[in-house]
Amino acid sequence: MELGLVSISFRGHSPEELIGAAKEAGLGCIEWGSDIHAPCEDEENLRRIAAMQLSAGISCCSYGTYFKLGQDKPEALIPYIRAAKLLGTNILRLWCGTKGSREYSPEELELLPEELLFSLALRVTWLYRKISLEFLDSYGTTNKS
Repeated sequence: MELGLVSISFRGHSPEELIGAAKEAGLGCIEWGSDIHAPCEDEENLRRIAAMQLSAGISCCSYGTYFKLGQDKPEALIPYIRAAKLLGTNILRLWCGTKGSREYSPEELELLPEELLFSLALRVTWLYRKISLEFLDSYGTTNKS
């Protein structure tokens, strides 16, 4: 198992600072968030981050998207997939819907994986990627269990 950090926990710091801190702490990987540090549309920045990671011996363990199942169109995944590839990861973190997990009916919860499969089947069969799903609790924060 490799220890790392999640960039969104350090929104006030630059990618350079995060890579330096990770290296100094002996961490091996970073999950880059697509909101501040590694926006999917900024290819130049993504390539710069990938080069800095390589130089520091740090990998990208996951790419944290803000794609929301049940809200975003399947084609919106494509730029995130491209960004993840540039950063050197095959894992995307997606949001499971738009509300807290306890707010979903059993029927709605059953539809989320179907929506994901439909999105993936339509748009990303050409590229093998792993998907991580994140549910929110009633307060908009990630569930601990």
